[in-house]
Amino acid sequence: MGGLLCSGTVAYYSPDYSKLGKCLFRPEFNVYSKDNKKDRSAIIVKEPKIQFKYQNGITEGDAVFYGDIVLMLASFYHHLKIDYTLRRIHLLENTITIKNIEQKNYYDINGNLWGFQIPWDFNKFLQASWQKETVKNFPVLSKAVTLFNQSHLVDSSSAFLIRYNIIEICDKQKNKNEKFTLALNEKQSKEKQQEALLKLLETIKQDEHEEFKKRWQNVQTLLQNKPMKSKLVSFFESQNIYPQTFPIKIKELKELRDNITHGSIDKVNTELLRKANILLYRISGILILNLMGIKEWKLNTKIN
Repeated sequence: MGGLLCSGTVAYYSPDYSKLGKCLFRPEFNVYSKDNKKDRSAIIVKEPKIQFKYQNGITEGDAVFYGDIVLMLASFYHHLKIDYTLRRIHLLENTITIKNIEQKNYYDINGNLWGFQIPWDFNKFLQASWQKETVKNFPVLSKAVTLFNQSHLVDSSSAFLIRYNIIEICDKQKNKNEKFTLALNEKQSKEKQQEALLKLLETIKQDEHEEFKKRWQNVQTLLQNKPMKSKLVSFFESQNIYPQTFPIKIKELKELRDNITHGSIDKVNTELLRKANILLYRISGILILNLMGIKEWKLNTKIN
């Protein structure tokens, strides 16, 4: 058994346990009372808590890791940093207690996934199939979710740069060159290429032919590859996000980033920045959901 008392979260109880690796967990409440003898009053305190049930053989490292994952999930859902004030991990050999010296700070907000067209409450979110991909992608997710929540606490320009950075962090693809399909066999292709070289040499001075032939080898290699898409466009499409549906062009997003980064604030269109922030909020959240293995999202490209 084990538990985390949490700060910065909406109090929430779930009757159902969710599975994660070698444990089960669910949000609960920790209820206790405080007495004040001077004015003969008592206060009942109800703190949010995440209760864990561990399988035999679980290690301290596993227990801490599972706790970190659940805190990250809760932080993303509620759009703010959620941390623990106390961790108590009951293992077979001993009990481990970890305290966080940060002051408790309970926020009364309602987090949700409506910005990504997912109408789930927190319990349904925890019951979704996120376990495998979230564990695998936790290092990237941890960075992305921290930045995602930070973007809600800063000015518009900083928020835009943070959200753009989330996209770059989530982009783990390696671009591969796509080659043209040859209509001839290898021997025939080489003959045609040699014919082309001879024709081109007719346009070059005789004393530069050898140098041109060396360059020709490099050119042939390049000509075999189809023109590459923008790295950003290619990444979005790999995530089932299609830039042609955006209300803002990729070029405009890049120009915004460059102008803000280089301090050219006078070139930044305020209305364009507002719309770009809304779009990148939705996109960055969807990329995080994809890393978690959650595919039930829809990208709303309408921005009023």
